[in-house]
Amino acid sequence: PRRQPLHPRGRTRRATWRVHAAWPESGIAAFAAAGDTPVLARTSRAVGLPEPLPDVTGLALRFAEGGALLFASTGTGPCTRRLLAPRVPGAVDPLTTLLPLHCRLGAVDVGAQVRGDEVWILTSLDGGPWVDRARVVLGGPADVVVRFDPLRPPVGLWWSDFWVAARGPAYALA
Repeated sequence: PRRQPLHPRGRTRRATWRVHAAWPESGIAAFAAAGDTPVLARTSRAVGLPEPLPDVTGLALRFAEGGALLFASTGTGPCTRRLLAPRVPGAVDPLTTLLPLHCRLGAVDVGAQVRGDEVWILTSLDGGPWVDRARVVLGGPADVVVRFDPLRPPVGLWWSDFWVAARGPAYALA
């Protein structure tokens, strides 16, 4: 038995969340103003299969207030952003939060595109076009043990009651 069933091994790094297209009307604190914020980033493979086998790629970002965004490799289309997609190691294919979150403007998908030590952060409001909002600049290793709580997103974002009820017990068991 492993400590956790998914994403058993990963690499945690210090990072900078850099907003370049502020979105204050959304009410999402992480996108409210242009500027830099320190975050922790963890990259991992979902099942932990050995390379070069494909696996679902994971990226977790934890903000200072404790909120986190968790991404998995998916597509970016209206349907494919809801489907997990295994990737070969080093692929720069898209990741999303898999399920939409909610903000005061409506349902919002958050996407990520890893390009070396930089991650482009995109949003899509109510299934509309993707908008480039921020970059995450990955830094050196972070020698810390940190929990990335999938049910606690950054301030101004929330999961629907249905998804909290459906996912909560599974995460508690894990």
